[in-house]
Amino acid sequence: MNFVLLLCRNLTLNFTIMKKLILCAVAFTSIASAQGQNKKGNHLVGVNVGSGNYSSSNYDYIYSSTTTTYKGDSKYFNIGIGPEVGWYLTDRFVLGTYLNLSYYNSKSNSSNSSSSVTTNSKSNSVYFTLGPSARVYLGKMNGKGMPYAQVNTGLSFYPSDNGESSNSSNTYHYTYKTKNYFSWNVGPRFGYEHFFNERIGLHYYIGYSYTKYKYKYEYD
Repeated sequence: MNFVLLLCRNLTLNFTIMKKLILCAVAFTSIASAQGQNKKGNHLVGVNVGSGNYSSSNYDYIYSSTTTTYKGDSKYFNIGIGPEVGWYLTDRFVLGTYLNLSYYNSKSNSSNSSSSVTTNSKSNSVYFTLGPSARVYLGKMNGKGMPYAQVNTGLSFYPSDNGESSNSSNTYHYTYKTKNYFSWNVGPRFGYEHFFNERIGLHYYIGYSYTKYKYKYEYD
């Protein structure tokens, strides 16, 4: 019986909606097996307890056709937790699945030099992601550590997603919620797992994720 505990910090480097480049490290693997780290028939059962990301950005720009300066800032925070299960189909190949429950929060402010009015927006989401994963260990089999390649894919569903926007002059205020909101993602990871012993391992990896969203807004 194998047990896996993953602690992962994601750093988003590309803030486009459709594509994300993430760096992850600090993934601990605990294995209750006297037969070795990688062995056909072993299982990986664990929980991802620390995946998340935080972003803070500012913008300041002016169009060539006007003297108005536009400014703004935005922040978002995301954290997730969920179980992961894997099966060693061979000594090198692991087929797994995962379920992740996540919370997302964002805030933004904007203004321009032609007006004293500022605009504020915020949103909150609770969603879960379910999907398969496949990992292949590379190189020579040994008890010290091995590089690996992994592919993850999954669907995310949003049972709760809402937000609001208003301005400082109180000339408008609206709230919204989304309907039929889901996203699909896929991407590779390349990493290295260092084996401290037959029970403890440490993962380092870099990954790329492509995500596509589909949803409908309902305004009030």
